[in-house]
Amino acid sequence: MLDASFVRSVIKGTGFVFEFDADFILNYKDASKRFTPWSKYQSVSVDISMLIDVNTTAKKLESLISQTDEKIDQVSLIDFFEKESWAGKRSLTFRYHICDFEQNVTKEVIESITNKVIETMVNQGAEIR
Repeated sequence: MLDASFVRSVIKGTGFVFEFDADFILNYKDASKRFTPWSKYQSVSVDISMLIDVNTTAKKLESLISQTDEKIDQVSLIDFFEKESWAGKRSLTFRYHICDFEQNVTKEVIESITNKVIETMVNQGAEIR
């Protein structure tokens, strides 16, 4: 804001000064955002609970689950629990959504993807609960 005595000598009211970086504005490239339409077929959510080493991060497991199959649309941590008697292990529960843009998800597809997710988690040292 400009000092009121200075502003009154130039205009009525109040004034302020700002700096504008025109080079930044002229050279700014907006990140391309592409709209991905939702599937017209219903997705299926599956929960998986496991007992795993406390040093294994939930973020890493989320990433591994989402990379297991291209039909896995979304993965989120639902719950976690630790007990002293588990000696360096904790319980994690994830929910992942299976979605197909071409057809309804069948029981066989759900079982196949779930088996792949289980295998991936077991390879990380998880005990499926």
